[in-house]
Amino acid sequence: MFRNDPLTNYEVAVSDDEDVPYSAYDLKTDVIADRAGRIEETHGEAQALAFVAIARGEDDTIRSMFDQWQREGHVQPKERANRETVIKVFLAWLTAKKVVPTVRSVTRALAGQFVSEELIPRSRATAAKYLSTLRGLWKWMESKGVVKDFPWDRHPLPKRQLSRDEKKRAFTDEEVVKLLSGHATPTMHDMMMVAALSGMRLEEIAALRIKDISSRSFNIPRAKTLAGQRPVPIHSQIAALVARRSKGKGPDDRLFSDVSSESKLGKHAVAFSKAFTNYRRSIGVDEVPDGSRVSVVDFHSWRRWFITAAERAGIATATIQAVVGHKRGSLALDFYSEGPGFKLATKCVEAVRLPRLTSRPKAALKAPRRRAA
Repeated sequence: MFRNDPLTNYEVAVSDDEDVPYSAYDLKTDVIADRAGRIEETHGEAQALAFVAIARGEDDTIRSMFDQWQREGHVQPKERANRETVIKVFLAWLTAKKVVPTVRSVTRALAGQFVSEELIPRSRATAAKYLSTLRGLWKWMESKGVVKDFPWDRHPLPKRQLSRDEKKRAFTDEEVVKLLSGHATPTMHDMMMVAALSGMRLEEIAALRIKDISSRSFNIPRAKTLAGQRPVPIHSQIAALVARRSKGKGPDDRLFSDVSSESKLGKHAVAFSKAFTNYRRSIGVDEVPDGSRVSVVDFHSWRRWFITAAERAGIATATIQAVVGHKRGSLALDFYSEGPGFKLATKCVEAVRLPRLTSRPKAALKAPRRRAA
């Protein structure tokens, strides 16, 4: 009895007693056939066909290629973990579709189906990250001579317009007063003060070492982008805070050693971020639009508030962008300009003034006591 093998398009003979596929061209020994039969019994025909293709040397599993790509790549732990998430979603989708999880199984039509069913329903940013990972894997396989066809190009992702209520926003001045006058711990209050008066990202603040701080500025040596590597003038209102936290520490100590705890993904402030979320919610600083599960304010809203305050103070957009580490939107500014002078940057930072604060609860001014063991 004969049938067409969907994996190879070869005509395949099927034995009457075991119903195990034997290729008239490629199966050289009964060992492969016997193993394929046992795989088919326990895992199904698709997995058996995948085994046969690999045993013939005609195909590679997506997982084996992905693992090799990961081993050869020099990427940050977070990116490595993100890649792993993408490949798990893709392989699970292939399994649900009963598609053999091998490289050759992925056609342009199949890639388009995956984009339509799995990526488009997600946010555009997430979908773009998934596509970028799969494109990266296939480009790497192309460089190794494993594939010739490239199935992941020209899959447009529709833009989903966020409503005004869904967009992340800066804190209002009223919220700033609430946050800085509330029952925050001394550490959280210090973190909020630095964020409000520097425009730095949470991770940039948490990762600061004493050696990264001069008498006049925070120096950000490591950042997500080239623009992010910059000096940030120390605002006069937090100079005493920085001096207090730096006292008695060595060059490699963290300014916020009570916050920084590096995670497996290379993040320093994961626990603090959750604690801040709980704190702001506890004092009523929260806004979740109807139909959404995510608040439009978060710790990054301090950075948005700084930018807004500097803009309202009349500081030039290019200067603000340089201080906060944003790309400035033109080849001349991003690649050839060394940024505004330190005096201009200082003027930008000092232009940001906190609204008048109410007095903080006395309990919040004291560090929590630790119980004796």
